[in-house]
Amino acid sequence: MIYFVESNLILKIYHIPETIEQAQTLVEQLNKYTLYDVPETTIRMVCESTKRGCTTTSIKMRKPQIVDLDLYYGQDFSLLHRALRDLLQIKDSTGITLFHEPPGTGKTNYLRYLINEIRDKGILCISSM
Repeated sequence: MIYFVESNLILKIYHIPETIEQAQTLVEQLNKYTLYDVPETTIRMVCESTKRGCTTTSIKMRKPQIVDLDLYYGQDFSLLHRALRDLLQIKDSTGITLFHEPPGTGKTNYLRYLINEIRDKGILCISSM
């Protein structure tokens, strides 16, 4: 048995004596990789509270599988997306972004996509529901 250790991960490789060289090669190859933590994206949702008026609740946001923004949201939407993402990503920027379309047009799905591309920023979501 050979152990591969990377930060908190311990991988045991079981092998028969005749395959020791293959097991060692496998460990050498695994050592070439770096494990990264996948950051979990969350937003703070404003919620009504009977005791204190309003509170915020943390909500995990998984990135939707959108392959082509232009296909989902229309021609040249990817250009608008990049501009909006870059604007929101500016370190000390502040402001409000409003999305207004009829129900079922993909606003929430797109927001999940966008939120997962913004790093190191606080995001607050106020729903009209």
